Amino acid sequence: MKTELKDGVLSLTLDSPQTNNAFDLAQAQILLKSFKLKDVRLVVLRSQGPVFCSGGNLREYAAMKTKAQGVKVNREIRAALAKFAAFPAPKIAVVQGDCFGGGIELISCCDFILSEPHVFFGMWQRKMELSFGWGGFERLSSRMNAHFLENWIVSGDVKSAGACLAPGLVNEVVVEHRMRERVEELTKTLLSFENESYRGIKNGLQKNEAVVFEKLWWSEDHRRILSKFKK
Repeated sequence: MKTELKDGVLSLTLDSPQTNNAFDLAQAQILLKSFKLKDVRLVVLRSQGPVFCSGGNLREYAAMKTKAQGVKVNREIRAALAKFAAFPAPKIAVVQGDCFGGGIELISCCDFILSEPHVFFGMWQRKMELSFGWGGFERLSSRMNAHFLENWIVSGDVKSAGACLAPGLVNEVVVEHRMRERVEELTKTLLSFENESYRGIKNGLQKNEAVVFEKLWWSEDHRRILSKFKK
């Protein structure tokens, strides 16, 4: 995984097309290190190659000798993705290739999932006789119908980007020649806000919306916006 921080935007790029961008512990550790960078106001997750992410690295798992090895690795990846999801800045996933299994759990950490029309999403965990291993069910259930999600993992089938729009996995389906422009538009919009309100919305809105509102009211950022209306 390549990381680059520029003008407050942290770009994360899955860059191992030879493994179909399988996500493993080494990449999870790079992810954790990137959270220590200062002045990150937005995160954009991308990939190189025709597959966005094929899930876990099956060759690495197949080489393990014991159950304990695999359980330990997956717990560490799950913890890293939990920190990614909780990272206090908006996150955009730009999906320009097919996404399977754990790849869907990875993008579930993001607030906005933009997909090109040709992309297919496969809930393939059951093909490995498994379920969600990286905390994806809880995250996905917060943006999708839980019954739909359970049926999807039971069937283990593949759905088009368009079919994932109504259930809520995908926020927008964007044609290839418009994707760069759309990401720039969304980036500009998100960077126009401060992240204090984002943190409040993400961390406490479902618990107590009134507490979140009153905490944000008369904050420095709120008063800065109000001052514009004095003129």
